[in-house]
Amino acid sequence: MELYTGWNLVGYNYQKDMGYAYALASIEYMAVYTYDNINKVWLYSVGVIDNVDTLRPGGGLWIKVLNDCVWTLSQ
Repeated sequence: MELYTGWNLVGYNYQKDMGYAYALASIEYMAVYTYDNINKVWLYSVGVIDNVDTLRPGGGLWIKVLNDCVWTLSQ
């Protein structure tokens, strides 16, 4: 998936959970935001994945990348 410098809104359509650190290993990013609908709060990470831990099927996230890049997810 092509990502462009700055903020990108992306959906996660795989059918299994995936750890953020693994999922984002192929890109250089500055920040990640996702919404926790159960607790009604935004979860974020700046630079290092810490309080945002798992991508879930049907979820989405905002990713701020430093440069145009291609985000590759492998199952």
